[in-house]
Amino acid sequence: MANSQESQGLGESLSDMLRKAFYSLILVQGISFSVYFGYWSVKDYIALEQAVALKKPHEELRHRINVGFEGVWFLLSEFLVLYSAEALWRSDRSIKESVDRQ
Repeated sequence: MANSQESQGLGESLSDMLRKAFYSLILVQGISFSVYFGYWSVKDYIALEQAVALKKPHEELRHRINVGFEGVWFLLSEFLVLYSAEALWRSDRSIKESVDRQ
């Protein structure tokens, strides 16, 4: 009986570790996507301002579309960061509460 309880506790800690590793990977992916899309958003915004100053309507439209969609991808990446950070915070909090109960 004690052995099955130990293996169950070990299984829970292993699943907690895997869950934390998964959320950590999502966090790193979200941060890297945010940096990538943020960089291209700024770069295209500068090109957009240049196209507006030079009065090139086709280039202006292209850069407006790029800035818009890169902004959307940047925000989606930030949602990944927020979701994974919150999930990691909750898992740490629940582990600490379960240790305090014992």
